[in-house]
Formats: sequence, C-alpha cells, structure tokens
Amino acid sequence: MSDQSNDYDVIVVGAGNTALLTALRAHEFGAKVLVLEIAPKEKRGGNAYFTTGIYRIVHNGIEDVRDLITDLTEEERNIIIEPYTADDYFRDYSSVTEAMVDPSLMELIINSSADTIRWLVKKQ
Repeated sequence: MSDQSNDYDVIVVGAGNTALLTALRAHEFGAKVLVLEIAPKEKRGGNAYFTTGIYRIVHNGIEDVRDLITDLTEEERNIIIEPYTADDYFRDYSSVTEAMVDPSLMELIINSSADTIRWLVKKQ
C-alpha cells in the first residue's frame, strides 16, 4: 500500500499548455497538484499537439523575442518579425471565438503573455 495521500490542493483536467502551466505554477506555490489526462500518450498536449507548442505573445518585433529563441542559425537571427500588438491579439481571439470572450480575462492573458513565456523558458 502506498503512503501517498490522495488529498490534492489543485486538480487540473487536461494536459495542454494552459493546463500544465497552471499545474506548474500551483506547484511553485506549494500546492499538491494532480493532472488528469485522457488522451493517449502520443496525442497528449491539447492544442499543442496541433501547434507544436507555439504560443502567441505580444511583442514589438524580433528584438523583443530574440532572447526566447536560442537555436537559430546566424541567417535566422536576421529575420524580420512584424510586431504583434495587444490589439492584434484581441482581434485574432475575438475572430476565432466569434467575439465570445470575456474582455477582462482576455486583457489579463494578453498583457501577461510575454512574461508567461519568459517564466516558462526559465523552467527549462
């Protein structure tokens, strides 16, 4: 018989990017976390399975994101990336969801998008 307790502070259903970020952050705050996932091992990851882990962030061009990209060739380091503004982000999500978004929640997600990725990169 296991000595492990089945009492959890946080239960995360699904193992996509957002779910796992939530689980990791809760664990950092000392929570005992359980992640439940029903997908077969080869298809785990939620939408990340289809996007290969791409995450949308607000930025002002390549200079804002260069520190996040560590495996570029010298030629790739000279690419031009158009800025992706908070308005762009909100417009894209509103379009995909047919404007069924909570504006205050979207504002939080959009305004913390770059900081979230920088936090995640530090976890590698």
